[in-house]
Order: sequence, then C-alpha cells, then structure tokens
Amino acid sequence: MASLLLPFPKLPRLASLLTSSTLLYFLLALLLLNLVYRTHRWSKLRHVPGPFLAGWTSLWLTRRFISYKVYEDMHALTKRYGPVVRVGPNKVIINDLNTIYRITSARSEYKKGDWYILARVMPGADNLLSMRDPKLRAKRLRHVLPAFSGKNQDDFEPAVDKTIATLLDLIDTKYLSTPSHHRPMNLAQKSHFYTLDSFGEIAYSQSFRSLDTDSDVLGIVKTGDATFPMLSAVHNHHKIFQIIQKWPFYYLLPREGDKVGFGAVFGLALDIVNQRSREGEEGKDKKRDMLQSMMDHGLEGDELRSEVAMSFFVGSDTVASAIRITMLLLMTHPAAYRRLQEEIDDAAERGKISRPVTNEEAKRHLPYMQAVIQESLRLFPPSSIVPFFKEVPETGDTVNGHYLPKGTTIGTGCVMWSMNHDEDFWGPDVNAFRPERWLEADEERRVEMGRCVDLIFGSGKFVCAGKTIAFMQMYKLFPELLRRYNWSLPDPLRLPTIDNPTIWDIHGLMVRVEKR
Repeated sequence: MASLLLPFPKLPRLASLLTSSTLLYFLLALLLLNLVYRTHRWSKLRHVPGPFLAGWTSLWLTRRFISYKVYEDMHALTKRYGPVVRVGPNKVIINDLNTIYRITSARSEYKKGDWYILARVMPGADNLLSMRDPKLRAKRLRHVLPAFSGKNQDDFEPAVDKTIATLLDLIDTKYLSTPSHHRPMNLAQKSHFYTLDSFGEIAYSQSFRSLDTDSDVLGIVKTGDATFPMLSAVHNHHKIFQIIQKWPFYYLLPREGDKVGFGAVFGLALDIVNQRSREGEEGKDKKRDMLQSMMDHGLEGDELRSEVAMSFFVGSDTVASAIRITMLLLMTHPAAYRRLQEEIDDAAERGKISRPVTNEEAKRHLPYMQAVIQESLRLFPPSSIVPFFKEVPETGDTVNGHYLPKGTTIGTGCVMWSMNHDEDFWGPDVNAFRPERWLEADEERRVEMGRCVDLIFGSGKFVCAGKTIAFMQMYKLFPELLRRYNWSLPDPLRLPTIDNPTIWDIHGLMVRVEKR
C-alpha cells in the first residue's frame, strides 16, 4: 500500500547555517557596532582632558570607587589636568569653587543626576535626597524644610542635652579609667550612638536607646556599616539599583517585618509614624519635634515614612564621622587639644558658658572650638567619595572654557577633598591640622575659606537641610567632653586606621578617658 504521507521537504539544519564563518561575521558586526557606539560617546567630550581609558569605559572610574581612595585620585587628576577633568564616557569632575556654586545655585537649570536614586532607601518611595524632579522636590521641601528650621530649633537643644547627659553617665559608670585601672572605650561606636540617639530625640521625641543600653539596639549602625562598602561599588553603576527595585528582583529586597537590616528600619519607620497618628487620634498633646512639623505641613503615607527611614542614616552617620575624626585629631595634636581645653575652661570660669553649653554660647564665646571643627571638616570632609552627580541642562553649558553637552553629569561631591587640600588656596601647610589658620585670616579671607568648607553640606537648591542641626550637635558636645574628662590614645604606637567606604570610618579607635 502506498504511503499516504507526502515527503516532507528537507530544511537546512540550524547547525549548518551557523558555520564558523557566519559566527565570525556576526561577532565582528557586534564589535563594530560597539566600537561605533563607544566612539560616538567618546567624541562628545573628546575636548575635555582626562585619562585615556576614562573616555572609553566606565570601569576606569569604578575601580577608583572600590579602592576607597577616589578622593585622592580626583585630587591627583585635577592637579595634572586642571579644574575640569573627564572621568567617564559621560562624566566629568569640576574643581572650581565659583563654578560649583553657580551649578548648585537656586536659579540653576542643573538637576540631580540619576545617581541620586541610590538614596531611595524605601523601594518605590522617594525622599528629599533621592528626588530628582525639581518641581516635586520643591513641593516636598515645603513639607519638610520647616521641620529643620524656624521655631522648632528652640526645642532641639533640650533633646541634645538629654542625650549628652546619657552619654556622660555611660562614661562615668562604665568607661572611666583611673591610674590603676584601664577601661578602654570605643569612641567611634559611642559617637555614632550619640548622634543616632540625639537625632531620635530631635526628630521623634524618642531616643533609640543606644546609649542607655550601650548597644546597637535596632541594628541601624550595623546596617549602615554593611551598606556603605556596597555603595562604593555601585556609585558608578547606579542603574543596577533601578533594576533590582523592579519585578521580579523586588521580592528579594528587604521588607517590613525583617528582624535586621533595612527591613527592620522600614518597620521602625512605620511604627513611629503609626504611633504618632494614634496619638493624634486620641487627642494627646502634640509633640514639638520634626516628625510633628512634617505631619502638620501635610506630609503623610509612604512619603512621610520614606523621610523618616532616610533620616536614620543621613541624620547620624556624617555627624558621627566628623566627631570621631575631630577627637582623633585633637588627641594626636597636644597643642591644639590644650588650647581648646583652656578656652572652654576660661569661658566657664568667666560665666560665658553654662553647663551644658547652649548653642548660642558656643557660637559667641568658643571661637577656637569653631576653628577646630572647621579644620577637621576641611581635612576630612565626611562624604569625600560620594559623587553627587549633577546633570547638565538640555541646552548644554560651558564650564571653565569647556563645552559640556546635555547628558553629561558632573561630580560635585568627590572633589571636596581636592578643593580642601589645594595648596594654592590653603598654603604650603595644607595637610597640617592647624585650627589657627581660621583665627589668623582676615574677614574676607575667612569668608572665602568658609565657602570652600561649606560646600561639604551642598549649596543653593542642593544644600543639606540638616546642616544647622549637625553643627549644634557638635557645638554642644565637645565642651562637655573636654572640660569633664582627659582623653588619650592608650597605645600611641598603634594608631587607628582610617578608610572611607562612603563615610570616614576609624577602625580601632579605642580611647582612655580619665576624670579631670
């Protein structure tokens, strides 16, 4: 019987199509397209000086970030190439004081680059730092900014005084050394506990009880310490962060209900907001803190929670870094230590400062202390490797003689170290810790020096809202630490090590504290 099936036409096998020559042509085509793309991208900024490889691949800059030494690299580049340097295919840095002030001014058309999405600590909910849209950010500022300024400032000092008293009690009961008994204290850890607890009192009328328990109760410090090294690796690859916040990777991210990490922080933010809402429903007297101010100005829901969650990190890490660096510099520079201690003692004896010192008293009667803090911030800007990329406007811009087309991003943060270690600006002793430079300068020169250091906190429409609170936390703390105790390093031959995975971190900052 003849077969009813018609013969099936023979089709060429896929394997026969993919001959070695076809594959070779395909790969060559991909390489050619990649070369055309990279050449086109390179050509846009070919007139801007910088390392050759930086113009072709972003991996050049990534390597600098993960070394934790990007601030030194940026300084070396600006010394070699000038104030405008290309550090990536579409990235430049600018080491010029007046230019950065122009770029960040209130009327500037520059906006935040997409790097800022790294500051989005809660998935799907922006905070003031992570918001890129200028109009939305201006709207959020109207809700948030009053919490950092105005009449609420009057209520901040008692909250800080309360935290300082707790810190002093902890030192007296657990870490006070005597000639016959040594009780080492981890000053790096305790300074972070102080800033965290004091900000909790200021913002939410409740301490996080880190100093009360002498422990990282909520794991906030541990979470930050674990996160910052990872951030250094993605400073130049922030688009990865956008990808993992979407489905299906979204389900792998921290969530409320987690016992540790960011999930625990999100849960804490929710608890704080819910508790305050219940107090309002129950008709309890309103607290005069930052949270209540934001709620009174219309902030609610995920927007409110995102601001609360972000404040756990931004509100404590940078100030803690400044405190621990300043104390280390004082302990390793005896002349400056003695002069500051004498200034505090003299002001107390003459009745110029109270106990505890007020913020206004510190600003009026402790000029050398202010100089010490300014000099410490100059030498070790807290966020020395954070790029804070700004995006060139649609019309492009000419910066220090170099035209930058739209799409170019400018790093205004990772040059802070370079600007504050510029020998032409600061003099031959630029690397020396010498607070006296701030007192010896005339008014005009001191203002210019202050403008340079102030850029650490941003400027114009990008200024840090918590700057005033940060200085108050320092102004009120140092007088109490130095007039009550003597501080020293127990083993001066084994100095602590310092690195910067995003914030200055001092490893092994064990100190000896003795009662005066």
